[in-house]
Amino acid sequence: MSEINDKIKKLNQKGAPVIFFITGNNSTGKTALTKEIIKKYDFYQSVNLGIISKLLRFFRPDIPVNQLENFEHNEANIIFNKAIDFMIDSYDSTGVNAIFDGVQTDTQYLTSNEKVIGGVILDVEEEIIYVRGEYPNTHFKRSIKEHGIKNVKYHQNKKFKLIQNNGNFQETLLKTEAHLENLLDDKLKYYEG
Repeated sequence: MSEINDKIKKLNQKGAPVIFFITGNNSTGKTALTKEIIKKYDFYQSVNLGIISKLLRFFRPDIPVNQLENFEHNEANIIFNKAIDFMIDSYDSTGVNAIFDGVQTDTQYLTSNEKVIGGVILDVEEEIIYVRGEYPNTHFKRSIKEHGIKNVKYHQNKKFKLIQNNGNFQETLLKTEAHLENLLDDKLKYYEG
């Protein structure tokens, strides 16, 4: 644990905040993982992308935002990505380590953003999604049976790693920490290189 915090501090001393994303379909464990990472490491802000989606619905009721996860570069996606870019730029310019979590993460779009260190894409077997989605922890009024599974397709690469979260949360946490540490090492090499 302290090694990851030491690496975060080294990056911060070089003027680079750590901006990390946790994404995945509904009921994959994004919120639980985000809370655990925030507890253990030197991240000072947690941004739930659902808030941006709700604000977009409020300010622009004329455009459909219920399909933000399709990443089709329609008007809703363009505005949404501009809002995320604004928040990333804001945390970068003020030097705040932040975690963004939410279904609506366009990992392909974010891959080219040098300010984003990377993130994880949580995946779960469909049967487990239905079990978790029956009585979800975070959206307790939204049943997966009633609303269905979104089946969002995420772009995996060196920055955004797919991690299975099929019931062993500790294993998911360890894999996330290992990926975060690798990303930190790569970013430190970049600054030291």
